[in-house]
Amino acid sequence: MLLTVEEFVATFGEEECLQIAGVGGRDDRVLDRPRLIEALRHAEGLVLGYVVERWPRAVDGTPMLKGFAADVARWRLRGRG
Repeated sequence: MLLTVEEFVATFGEEECLQIAGVGGRDDRVLDRPRLIEALRHAEGLVLGYVVERWPRAVDGTPMLKGFAADVARWRLRGRG
């Protein structure tokens, strides 16, 4: 996977991740890992299918590609994808 759940949480912070990908009550929310993993896989497909295809020298796992994947997954989790 281009970006792990832990890297995603480190990028945006636990509080935001619980807001956009959490389940449970307000005081006892936990991360919905399957939903987050699905968003990360979708983002990875877009990044690798477009960015790497367009720029073949881009290397899987570089910070730039991880950033793109994080932004796409975040957008998708916010209900805009």
